[in-house]
Amino acid sequence: MARVVIEVSEELATLIEQDPLLRLAAAEAVKKEVTEYLLTVIALDKLTENSKLDDSDALEIGRLVKRAVREKWDAEGSG
Repeated sequence: MARVVIEVSEELATLIEQDPLLRLAAAEAVKKEVTEYLLTVIALDKLTENSKLDDSDALEIGRLVKRAVREKWDAEGSG
């Protein structure tokens, strides 16, 4: 198994170093979060690998989605 080095504050590092149970809990939490993040990135890469969209297309879609959400919230708020 590979090792990953992370940086934390001195205070947190001291607490982790002093308590084996806390060290194990921290290691498991980091392992879980990194695994979930990497699986998400891999899935998104797979979903978009054949995309023909460029950056300007993505920005325009973002603007349209934000406008639609804002209009929905405005309509719900005035009702």
